[in-house]
Amino acid sequence: MISLRFLISWLALVCLGANSNASEQSFGDGADEFGAPAISVSEGDWGNVNRAEIHDVLVATARELQMFFPERHGDAIRVERSTRAPTVLYQRNAAGEYVVYLTVTGRRWEQYTYEFAHELCHIYGNHHQRPNSALAPHQWFEESLCETASLFVLRRMGLTWHARGFEQRNYAPIFAEYAKLLMNEVHRQGPLTLGPWYAHNATRLLQNPYGRNDNEYCAHHLLPLFEAQPEGWKSLPYLNAPTTADKLSFGAYLQHWHDAVPAEQRRFLEKILGLFGLVPELQISPVVLSGN
Repeated sequence: MISLRFLISWLALVCLGANSNASEQSFGDGADEFGAPAISVSEGDWGNVNRAEIHDVLVATARELQMFFPERHGDAIRVERSTRAPTVLYQRNAAGEYVVYLTVTGRRWEQYTYEFAHELCHIYGNHHQRPNSALAPHQWFEESLCETASLFVLRRMGLTWHARGFEQRNYAPIFAEYAKLLMNEVHRQGPLTLGPWYAHNATRLLQNPYGRNDNEYCAHHLLPLFEAQPEGWKSLPYLNAPTTADKLSFGAYLQHWHDAVPAEQRRFLEKILGLFGLVPELQISPVVLSGN
């Protein structure tokens, strides 16, 4: 029996075969026009692929999130090859660039997008402010948000790839199908809403922020909210806003995020609080009072 994952890989090869001369071309022009960050791809064992192609797929990926953070237009990101795990360093390099490591190789564009969108979410969430703070124990939630970002961008790429003028014009369905494959994984499904789910798994979440099944379950419930209100991503830079607290419960952590964002974004944060069965302690936003 042919698996869906195998079928997606086969379709990707068919799409690439129709564009066999693209390996030495760049198909991501106009980064400045779309406000993508400056991205450079280091030499490395990327497999049978031209780095110009990787660069342009990463630029297209970044555009889908960068539009919500125009103030970050000056960011520079250096992408390195890793054999361990995708990650982004807390400290910038000597050139002032964020350093992102990706593990994907070859021309599997959907997986470049999946890995890179996750790390971009950490960057836009000011992840460097989290370590050694009262926010650190709740890193699992940031990891879940970044999984949400990966799915969000994959699905967006499934809609926007055709319009970008890339050589791989038939690749859009691959992005969409890969997102569908991930979202249909059994461990992402379940009867529990996020409130009871968190209460049942709180100890494990605090002990291991990188539990993929947990991150992906949470993301499965967050994604519909972000797709219904994409402007909600504008709240991301405030996720790790500095705090003087020594310790924060998860409810207080989300409340801290809620209180840090501009007033016009609090209604969206209250919907996230609602997903976890929490109610903001300080109902000070006029948006809350006038909402239906």
